[in-house]
Amino acid sequence: MHLYLREQPVRTLLLTTSSEDERRGCPRRALTFRAEGAKEASQATVELMLKDDVDFNGLIRLTARQVHGCLGLINIANGTSDTEKDCHEI
Repeated sequence: MHLYLREQPVRTLLLTTSSEDERRGCPRRALTFRAEGAKEASQATVELMLKDDVDFNGLIRLTARQVHGCLGLINIANGTSDTEKDCHEI
């Protein structure tokens, strides 16, 4: 997987499958996280998309190395839950 950032017009992080992942059979996907509301707000819209539907113009790849997973917190119905994803779950 690769991690990309777009600052404008809305700050967006994208986690996408790499060509190596796709050769191993992972589907061509992109998980997008878009900031919502004021800069002080800690809310984001999360969307799972087909990689072919993503506009890569203006994206900056944040690391030359592949990302092997994503570990973070997701707020679900007023509770918090730990979550871990890899290419097979996306």
